[in-house]
Amino acid sequence: MKKYQELSEQVLKCIGGVGNIAFVTHCATRLRISCKNWELVEDEGLTSIDGVKGVVRNSEQLQLVI
Repeated sequence: MKKYQELSEQVLKCIGGVGNIAFVTHCATRLRISCKNWELVEDEGLTSIDGVKGVVRNSEQLQLVI
């Protein structure tokens, strides 16, 4: 459980905090986040987190491959 708490804290830091989240959902392999301010998102920081295998941006979502 501690592993996932650390992962979520690191992700939150790299996406600009909980206040920058408009919507979150998931599927089997991805965490899908809609952000309010895309300028706060640190792609390089996200890819350096142990457990994040990839980062995909599309027009409305940030997708983290977990």
